[in-house]
Amino acid sequence: MSEQDIGSSVLEMEFEVDVRLATEEVRLGRLLDLKPGDVLQLSCNPEESVELVANDVPMASGELVVVDGKFGLRVRSTTSRGWVDLISGPDSSTDSEALEPETESATPEAAADTPVQEDTP
Repeated sequence: MSEQDIGSSVLEMEFEVDVRLATEEVRLGRLLDLKPGDVLQLSCNPEESVELVANDVPMASGELVVVDGKFGLRVRSTTSRGWVDLISGPDSSTDSEALEPETESATPEAAADTPVQEDTP
């Protein structure tokens, strides 16, 4: 197998990705008391960035949007070494707070999506 074939194979790998909205510390008693209809308030604001994570490796940050009635992520920045850590595995120096912007992206197709709006009762 040639280097080019190996490179193509790597690009075809699939990873499960998570979009992290917030991380909270909650007492076990509160978690055990949760029932349908309860609201667990988060400390983040709706305008704050969310983090795209693959295989526990931060890859990008951005904002939640709604596209065709479904959530999406408008990427605002990517990590400088995210793809390297994704393939080789995160090392002890990589953590979710170490998002270093590498690229800024603003897309003209943003008019097609709408920012997430707060749900008010």
